[in-house]
Amino acid sequence: MIVTKDEMSNAAIGLIREHGYENVNIPMICQKCGVTKGSFYHHFRSKDDLITYWLSHKIDTTVEFPADLGQSPKERFLKLLHEHALVIQSIGCDIFYHAMVADMNNQGTNLLRTAENTQKELDLLSEAIEAGEITGEKSARDLLGCYIMTVLGAIMEWKMAQGTTDIVENLDNLAQLIFR
Repeated sequence: MIVTKDEMSNAAIGLIREHGYENVNIPMICQKCGVTKGSFYHHFRSKDDLITYWLSHKIDTTVEFPADLGQSPKERFLKLLHEHALVIQSIGCDIFYHAMVADMNNQGTNLLRTAENTQKELDLLSEAIEAGEITGEKSARDLLGCYIMTVLGAIMEWKMAQGTTDIVENLDNLAQLIFR
């Protein structure tokens, strides 16, 4: 019997990968996990809440902040963005897209938790700007905000292309364009 929040969300993602997001419902998740609806609702408010929790947890536990191994702040920052792109690719366009939509329905309650790492990203980006590696008139916060909006657009395009585009290459190219 699966009882933890993480085990339940992982099992649900397996069902979603197998049947598609729209075809999986809470009773199916409960049956797969061997739990009651009450147990499900103890951990999650909805299927949307579950998928955004899973994505947030996946990003938090997979992406490591790059250590300073003689690389410049800009190199470390771009490496961090590349790691995020690899995680997005590994999740797949369908699940990532549905998690984004679900998060918007939840007013960003789970994915924005990953914003805890945003301060580290802003600090590293600020270092790169102060070192003259990234130039321009925009602040680190403005540049990162622009990049995040661009990522959302790239993910939408990836979904519309049914995952046939190279999301990692596209995101790496966008990062190079924005963080010059």
